[in-house]
Amino acid sequence: MHSKRIMITKPEQNEHKLFYSSDGEHKKALIGHLRIDFGSGDEFWHSWWGEHEEMNDDELSDTLDHIFRTMRKHIFRDRESMRVYLKNLPTEQLDGSQGFKAECNGYDFYLRCNPNPGNYDCYCYCYEKELLEQAMSGQDESDDIEMGGM
Repeated sequence: MHSKRIMITKPEQNEHKLFYSSDGEHKKALIGHLRIDFGSGDEFWHSWWGEHEEMNDDELSDTLDHIFRTMRKHIFRDRESMRVYLKNLPTEQLDGSQGFKAECNGYDFYLRCNPNPGNYDCYCYCYEKELLEQAMSGQDESDDIEMGGM
């Protein structure tokens, strides 16, 4: 069983692409992403966009539920709370937004926040940690095959 502890860190420069819907090896590890909107400021609307639905299981659902229940007490309480809370998080500037990484229970979550009315307030990209680490290091299953004698 994995830990329910949420570790928040500042992303590395090479992780910026993980905050967006983009192509690349990392997409093999992308389970999907959430769009979050505070509506008039204190509402909480979200929608799920699946990528690899076969990885979207009860464990991911429980982990997402845990993360957002925990963060709804602080950063995701409302738009103003997000704006204030982002000042104290280890974030990276991302084209007018701020991004941070949350790790929990074998998953990596890349949250791109833009607490301004008229936009979605956050996009949360969900990755399977082990697959993402393989993709980011340039490995895939074909690396386990060695061709000899040819």
